[in-house]
Amino acid sequence: MIAKQASLILSVVAVLVLAGCGGGFPIVTEPVDSALVVRTMQYGDSIERGPEYSVAIEMPSEWTNQLVTRNSGNILKFNYITETELTVPFFAIEALSESQYWQQIGSYPGQVHTLRNTGETFFIASVPRDSFYSSLDDATYSGMVDSLTKALGTVSIERVN
Repeated sequence: MIAKQASLILSVVAVLVLAGCGGGFPIVTEPVDSALVVRTMQYGDSIERGPEYSVAIEMPSEWTNQLVTRNSGNILKFNYITETELTVPFFAIEALSESQYWQQIGSYPGQVHTLRNTGETFFIASVPRDSFYSSLDDATYSGMVDSLTKALGTVSIERVN
């Protein structure tokens, strides 16, 4: 009897831990149908969630209707829509807790750019190292990365009340 109760308790704890690991955020996919892209983000660290922030970025107008965002709450991925209607990764913005930030920065030096630190949340942008990892041809990838540098300079982040 005690073994069954202990097994049940362990099972419940395992389910709660696994649910917390993924952050439990719903995934929302939206087209980029305007040059100004505004999405809400917050970090998810184990079972703790950070405050919500409104993240805005001004994209080049020629990217309108060529990108789609995939927001999983703590990671905002910008995917490029190819001529064959496939979506391929282009860049991402992440909201991280302090401990997640220090782990992430050490993992991929040179590929991660810190956008802002609000005290409790760190926002970073990451770009695939080269066109191979984005599935884009070299010319398209290079041109987009050059434009992305300017776009990342327009990022504004405000805490949502």
